[in-house]
Amino acid sequence: MTESYIPSLREYAAVYQIDTRRLGPRQVLMHPGPVNRGLELSGDAIDSPQALITQQVEAGVVVRMAVLYELLAGSAGPRLPDATPAAPETEPQPA
Repeated sequence: MTESYIPSLREYAAVYQIDTRRLGPRQVLMHPGPVNRGLELSGDAIDSPQALITQQVEAGVVVRMAVLYELLAGSAGPRLPDATPAAPETEPQPA
């Protein structure tokens, strides 16, 4: 088989799209963003009270900013001392 099948956007959405029918009453919808509205998530699901997309995107931005700051600026705080290797245990010698 050398051919591959690539579904159309309509076929993809029909099979894989998350909509309010697929969300249970106690489930929350999270997505790191950006969202392909109408393709991977339906507009109803994005706008539902179960969607935590905005909160997740906001938290992700803060985390990425902190990681970039540490990588680019470095930490000026005290560094932990290097761990000293433990002394090797010796077997008792017969007397």
